[in-house]
Amino acid sequence: MSTERFLRKDKKLVPVLVPALVPVLVPVNAPVNAPVLVPVNAPVNAPVLAPLRGQIQAQEEYEYPEADVNYTGRKLTHELKKGPIEQRVFKNVNCLITFLIMWAMMIITSILIWGKGNPWDVYKPYDSKERQCGRKATKDYPYIYLLSELEYYCVSSCPEKSDVGQILPCYHCPAQPIPYPTIVHFTMCFPTKEADEKYRKLGYSANMFGFAQEQYADIQEGWTLILCSAVFSIIFSTSILLMIRFAAGCVVWGMVVLIFLLLEGLGVLSFFKYRGYRFDYIPLYEDENPYSLIIEGCMFCGGGVIALIAVFILAKKIRQAIYILKAAGDFISQELPIIFVPFLMSILMIGVIAYCLVFQNIILSTTTQILKDPKDPYVRLDPDQKTAFSLCTFYFGLIWTVSFINGLTHFVVGTCCSYWYYSHQGCPRKGSILKGYQRGLTKNFGSILYGAAVFPLVWVIKQVLSQYSSCYKFITNVTQQNPLYCLQFLYCKCYLRCFDKVIKVLDRNAYTLMSLTGQDFCLAAYDAFFLVYRNSTRVAITQGLGEIFQLLGVAFITIISSIICIFMMLSDFYDFSEYFTLVALFAFTSGFTAHTFLSLYGYGVDTILFCLIVDFEQNVNEGGPKSVPPILKKYTLDII
Repeated sequence: MSTERFLRKDKKLVPVLVPALVPVLVPVNAPVNAPVLVPVNAPVNAPVLAPLRGQIQAQEEYEYPEADVNYTGRKLTHELKKGPIEQRVFKNVNCLITFLIMWAMMIITSILIWGKGNPWDVYKPYDSKERQCGRKATKDYPYIYLLSELEYYCVSSCPEKSDVGQILPCYHCPAQPIPYPTIVHFTMCFPTKEADEKYRKLGYSANMFGFAQEQYADIQEGWTLILCSAVFSIIFSTSILLMIRFAAGCVVWGMVVLIFLLLEGLGVLSFFKYRGYRFDYIPLYEDENPYSLIIEGCMFCGGGVIALIAVFILAKKIRQAIYILKAAGDFISQELPIIFVPFLMSILMIGVIAYCLVFQNIILSTTTQILKDPKDPYVRLDPDQKTAFSLCTFYFGLIWTVSFINGLTHFVVGTCCSYWYYSHQGCPRKGSILKGYQRGLTKNFGSILYGAAVFPLVWVIKQVLSQYSSCYKFITNVTQQNPLYCLQFLYCKCYLRCFDKVIKVLDRNAYTLMSLTGQDFCLAAYDAFFLVYRNSTRVAITQGLGEIFQLLGVAFITIISSIICIFMMLSDFYDFSEYFTLVALFAFTSGFTAHTFLSLYGYGVDTILFCLIVDFEQNVNEGGPKSVPPILKKYTLDII
């Protein structure tokens, strides 16, 4: 039995435990197979002093195991043979305490500033005499009416088309006729389409909230269409999940063909565009080089050919990945209540975001630094030091909490899916969703918070680097100093962005393994990394296909749902000032809803793949995996 310590490369005598032997003394420079003298009365399992080169032949001489290029990670506990580990202990308690302290600070801050700030007072305009509309003496005059850049007054109501030519109902202003009709947008009388163009430009230039107020009015009228986009997205998402359950192969190979046709189509389009320029004298854009079209066409067509060759080479792995995709669809169909987990967590996330945004506005309204432009009826707020600290606390807390909700969703789905996988060898899966929440909010609470804390920390570092980069860029432009300082910060930002991408992948796999083992975040990420490393090709293809399917599914659902809502919006029943904002909201709402549902599918793919690999490694000497679902059983040898 070799020592547990990784020994250093020296010629010193080192203690090694040798079972069923007696202590011997071997000279340092003695050959490996030299005879040894054993004392008669020596105890069994006593330490033996031997030269390093003579006592360890198979073991590599590394101080840390990760230094060995052939190191593939440590073995997972054998308790995983029977399913997810039940006996767990609290991990990363320091993160839990920090998180609770942060939320206590946020709640105390909310209570203290509740009566001191009012964001609606900030949005109330001032007239040209520096009197705030809708407060104290002007309580009955809440709106602002613009006559010129420097002349605007508080009015009791916004004049309509029938009021043009009458006396303006303003507060303590000279009597003058109403020059143009308006419509109410929050606290401003905004010029209508019938108004003269100069007044419409005046409204946009003088009012920093004018455009937003106009969009808000459209949102108020079209909120039913936004809700319809979410409903359509839910219907299409459910249909796609059922489709992948019964026709995963058609969906995956269809995506492969679609990608190939897209690349080849872009290449052919570039060639046709060059041919039209060369022979039919079709003009190009001013900054477009005709020979670059040939290069683009060759790149796209070559990329399509390379993708096709890669598909032929990896066809077996792709077929194996399709089996995992089918199993994920089987999991969702047998555990239907799981579809409500991401939906409910999204509602909780929206509530947290709304809470933080509301109180951030209230905190911002308590600042003592208020700036007023004579040409603008609205004020601009500049946070003081105390207000800035409170805002940063809320920003950090918001990002951390949202990241935690995402991590908890992944953990709960992973717990439910792992119990579903091991239920095929008798592991009970009843109440697995509740068990996931119970573990995620108790013993694994700190571990999930630890993983979620990485994102706000990276965000803070990115913001600091961005500020320093902007500062040095400004200094370089003004003083003509060495631009290498700015390039250093840009390099750090790029490096940090790559680090952010790596952390997201580690988080994703760590939460999956954490739901199985109950480890803390660092150990789970460590074991998950080497688990992926030992099965890199299989994991890359399966997760890659899952991500491509999720991306294309979200894009398809977003486009279809938005198109349906756009046709409804163009009907005679609605009348909007412009359509861009509503179309963007249609796309965001349907895309967010589709991503919420299809992310459940991605979590299932990750968990089933990890469970299958762990099951195989735990039973590699006992005939292979023991808990394979029926949908995968006949393909077990092909998959593994």
